[in-house]
Amino acid sequence: MTNDLEVFALCEGEDLSTFFCTDNDLNDFIHNDALQDMQKGYSVTHLVKKDEITVGIFTLVTDSIEAKLIDKDEFPDYPYGKLPAMKIARLATHKEFERQRIGKFMINEAFIRAYELTQHIGCCVITVDAKIDSVGFYEKYAFFRTKKKSHSDNVTMYLNLVQFIKNNFE
Repeated sequence: MTNDLEVFALCEGEDLSTFFCTDNDLNDFIHNDALQDMQKGYSVTHLVKKDEITVGIFTLVTDSIEAKLIDKDEFPDYPYGKLPAMKIARLATHKEFERQRIGKFMINEAFIRAYELTQHIGCCVITVDAKIDSVGFYEKYAFFRTKKKSHSDNVTMYLNLVQFIKNNFE
């Protein structure tokens, strides 16, 4: 299934009226805010298409994370209070295409973009505020929960991008 997927940045005129995932907040973002946020420079939303049908979306933004929220062994010599990061702000699969490895494809695409980012600017962590029922999905891809106590429906998670690159790109 994933061999025939293509990734495009969202652009003006893109029809997302048929894209619906199982999360109403994500649907609202996709239909009402994604393009405007891109035009304002807040985020970039990527569409994953199969045969011209949008089967997934993921949105990336810049971020930072307090160093004290991460295991000290991850970045033992880091001298500053916050680590530079890229955040997976949104990730959704069309509800009719779930369980077809599209989520894995999107995570891999986000990792590729994070690696490319490190070739131009400092970035050593990928973050995500995972929905409670998505924590296991992110844990499969080496994300860890931060030391931050969760007071919402989300769990802040991180991936050591430096270690990930050493393990996968070098």
